[in-house]
Amino acid sequence: MNFTKKIFFVLLLFVTTVSSAQTKAPNSKKVTSTNQVSEFVKSPYLLYTGKNTEMLILWQTASSNSCRVDWGTDLTYATGNQPTTEYGTDHQHKLTITGLTPGTKYFYKVTVNNAESKTGDFITGVADNETAVSFYTYGDTRTYPANHDAVAKKILDEIALDPKSQSIMMFNGDFVQYGNAEESWTNEFFDPQYTNIQKLISRVPYLTSMGNHEGQGLLFAKYYPYPQFVSGRYYYSFDYGPIHFTIIDQYTPYTPGSAQYTWLENDLATSTKPWKIIMDHEPGWSAYPISGGNGNNLIVQNYIHPLCLKYDVQFVFSGHNHFYSRADVNNVMHITTGGGGAPLYPPAARENIVIMDKSYHFCKMEIDNTNLKFKAQRSDGTIIESFDYVKSNDPGIYLSPRTVLTKPAATHQLSAVVFPKAHANEQISWTSDNTSVATVSSTGLVSAASDGNATITASVLGGTKSATVTISVAAYTGELSLDNCDATTGWTVSSSNAMTLNTTDNKEGSGCIQIIGNGTEEYKKISATPFNSGSTLANAVLKFWYYISDVTKTGTVKVELGSGGKADTNEFQWGLTGLVNGWNQITLKTSTASKTGEPDLTGINWFRIYATKTGSVTIRIDDIRLGPEALFSGLQNTNEMNGKSVKIYPNPHESGNLFVDLNGFEDAPRINFIISNLSGQVVFQKMLYNTSRSEIILPDTLQESIYLVSVEANKIKLVDKLMRY
Repeated sequence: MNFTKKIFFVLLLFVTTVSSAQTKAPNSKKVTSTNQVSEFVKSPYLLYTGKNTEMLILWQTASSNSCRVDWGTDLTYATGNQPTTEYGTDHQHKLTITGLTPGTKYFYKVTVNNAESKTGDFITGVADNETAVSFYTYGDTRTYPANHDAVAKKILDEIALDPKSQSIMMFNGDFVQYGNAEESWTNEFFDPQYTNIQKLISRVPYLTSMGNHEGQGLLFAKYYPYPQFVSGRYYYSFDYGPIHFTIIDQYTPYTPGSAQYTWLENDLATSTKPWKIIMDHEPGWSAYPISGGNGNNLIVQNYIHPLCLKYDVQFVFSGHNHFYSRADVNNVMHITTGGGGAPLYPPAARENIVIMDKSYHFCKMEIDNTNLKFKAQRSDGTIIESFDYVKSNDPGIYLSPRTVLTKPAATHQLSAVVFPKAHANEQISWTSDNTSVATVSSTGLVSAASDGNATITASVLGGTKSATVTISVAAYTGELSLDNCDATTGWTVSSSNAMTLNTTDNKEGSGCIQIIGNGTEEYKKISATPFNSGSTLANAVLKFWYYISDVTKTGTVKVELGSGGKADTNEFQWGLTGLVNGWNQITLKTSTASKTGEPDLTGINWFRIYATKTGSVTIRIDDIRLGPEALFSGLQNTNEMNGKSVKIYPNPHESGNLFVDLNGFEDAPRINFIISNLSGQVVFQKMLYNTSRSEIILPDTLQESIYLVSVEANKIKLVDKLMRY
């Protein structure tokens, strides 16, 4: 090879190597040569302190450096300058610029070591008596920063068209995928290759709520250390012109009796602003899909929404579900704006939902005195919806909780809110349509009497406005298991079937009942002691595991459940379809069953399964359960899964503290502990940070009943029952 060719190939190899080194994966850090590495690990970004004469600027450097901030009303940055020193242990810097003029545009420059600089600009908060404001809101930017970057670009485009809208950003949480991991914050939210995100956060101050993906919240507080935080937790409020904003921390207790709820009610009650907006993370009403996504937050429905009505809150902003939806509930707009970049969910029609859209998007709100314009816009520039919000003076009444499942002799206090505030003192009339099941006092106290259903109605204004609650009463004994199938005692089968206890291929407990043969009658049990399921025809569910070795050798499998002690007497009947070879989990509702006579769900004593056969097959049955559907609720009803377990005691619980023993959660920085009633309503919630044993003080308002306790962490949910007496 001659000298010229050698030089050519050396140059080609060098260019190829450099090009390959600078090629980056979609969400990876940008690689540059050594002399191009920035001292800024996180470029300057803005936080609003709640004061219209201040702005908080934060940034992070790669090592210990001296920094300086210059600012002014133009690019000469002549108004002021100040050096900064590091705080914390990770080379962070911040500066609160004070003495600014409200509603004024400022430019700033952050310089490191008198060398590298980053610039930005902002508009200070509007004057306290300003009546015309605009702002943006969105959230759920985690996992895919490229999608977030497209949303950020469209917001910047909107600001370019409407410069006065460079005000504040209301962000509803879930910044990153793993909120406890530094690399998620570095690579998803603060990565310099996503220039639109970095430009947006350097020009518009964010006011944020904490999402579930923020984990324990330590890094959230590290990068968004709002001086407004209350009691060291992540809830706060502030005024902006004619608006009072209240931000809720849904991962700190916020039900009645908690410190946050007390603060929240006082915060809303004492504000005199004409517009009030709440921001949380998990929505009370949303277009959540059947699979994927997250259901409605019942604490918001039962406790937060009544406060909205009581204190004239007009909007609630949430995320959590990755789409756009708007629910109109008593003229309070519950907006789900979770299309900031995370993988999208397909929305579905749900109660009170007016509109829904699967898209990456943001929202803009413009207020001018008594007029409010709202717009939801996709990242491609098309409009999802826009509308003018009109305050309503029409009276109404709202009841909570919305459904109650209880037992005889128990009492439940219903809460009624008459709205708007001008009608708050209207006299409420209470009635029950079935007093043999439940009665109601003049103050809304429900007393359960006997099994059945009753509708409680609260009326105002001579009965022209009313709301209802369904009360379901069942003498539930606290047992779900009709038969655990850990022994063959009491079971009979066809003479041509051989019955044994199988202890090696069972689904639950220590064994399952197995038969092998071609007999028609597979399983039959007549119980000497009737079983009280504590359920009704409308809500009873029968669940069990059923194994079949060869579905081609059997006809339709029939299931019977009754209270007559024999076939065809006061029983429910079902036919099983869609069976596969191996184990099948069966769920049967009494509301869909055929009936003979009138089976009594408080006295079940008959169970049978049978099917014709064309050959010998192996059949197994395990863990037969019967009870109210709310107890199953689509959850895996187990306190042990994937090497993790939970134990709660004393159980039954009468008084004193409740202890929670956890096993296998050492990798979870925090654990969500939730107590729900049998209607699925959350009655108590607490974050646990001790991953072995926690001691919990239960509220005195927790009435005698059966509750579901769930422990959630790292995509694992364990469920157990708690009896309170």
